[in-house]
Amino acid sequence: MATIEQLLKDIEASPRGPGVAAIFDFDGTIIAGYSATAFIREQVRRGDLSPQELVQLLRAMSSFGLGSLGFSAMMAVNAQFMRGIEEQAYRELGEKLYYKQIARLIYPESRALVEAHLARGHTVAIISSATPYQVEPAAADLGIDHVLCTHLEVSDGAFTGGVVSPTCFGQGKVDAAEGLAAEAGADLDQSFFYSDSQDDLLLLERVGKPRALNPSTKLETIAHDRRWPVARFGSRGRPTLNQFIRSLAATSSLVTSFIAGLPIYALTGSKRESLNFSFSLFADTASALIGMNLNVTGEENLWARRPAVFIFNHQSKADVIIVAKLLRKDIAGVGKQEIKKETPILG
Repeated sequence: MATIEQLLKDIEASPRGPGVAAIFDFDGTIIAGYSATAFIREQVRRGDLSPQELVQLLRAMSSFGLGSLGFSAMMAVNAQFMRGIEEQAYRELGEKLYYKQIARLIYPESRALVEAHLARGHTVAIISSATPYQVEPAAADLGIDHVLCTHLEVSDGAFTGGVVSPTCFGQGKVDAAEGLAAEAGADLDQSFFYSDSQDDLLLLERVGKPRALNPSTKLETIAHDRRWPVARFGSRGRPTLNQFIRSLAATSSLVTSFIAGLPIYALTGSKRESLNFSFSLFADTASALIGMNLNVTGEENLWARRPAVFIFNHQSKADVIIVAKLLRKDIAGVGKQEIKKETPILG
């Protein structure tokens, strides 16, 4: 396993100038996890993505993760839900989400690698299957001028619901890198490419200096077999695609659970009965999705005397699921402003 110091020494030993390209993947390589998480959650919060559309999107993402749906087809599902949204507004949203949520996910080690390449005068680029709205704010923060991504179709300033072909995935990344090299006068045989995914195998094979950063199990095996440097950064967590999908589905189930309670309100006229049903449904659904099992001592005290005041220390979004699982019904929350922002239904 290579250390960050060894990777930096490799950069220092490389030739100076733009003839050497340093290409980075984005999700899982520069940042921990997936930038799409923040965007999808925000779309749900704003009402841009309905519960039915969210289910379709999660199904497409799951199919892609299982290998039964191609990347371009998955992007086509995502893009159709963007139809009519103003591109500039979405670009501004991307900048807001970057500084609010995504910036803190950047690996300090990846930032150090970028800075080392820039100091050598290399042609530094991000080539990602994500969209510019996810990647460009990070590139600007890191001082990277070249960004090659998957683009959504835009007409008259608004998204059409289509995807520009070809997408920046697989061979599309190789084509993007070769175009960058031709434009900058770089030699890919002398260039670096950093990635975490076996999906980038074609570009890893194309460059002279492939680097596996925070690799998937499959890429790590390939990298070891081919004697490519492998490094893992411990400064940030890295969820798998399956964990990402389950976490997103659990968060989104709050919305779908409360929608499911609306017919009860319509039939009974009781807001309390509707909320009790929804809160209980959310507790069971979300905990099942993330695989949460609670081992409770003194569970009988939760029901021995009600009404009662329960005190908990809010540390993460999982706390909302835990409280729902424990208390189940007849709940009114009192807490700091941040809880209302994260879970507006409970505010």
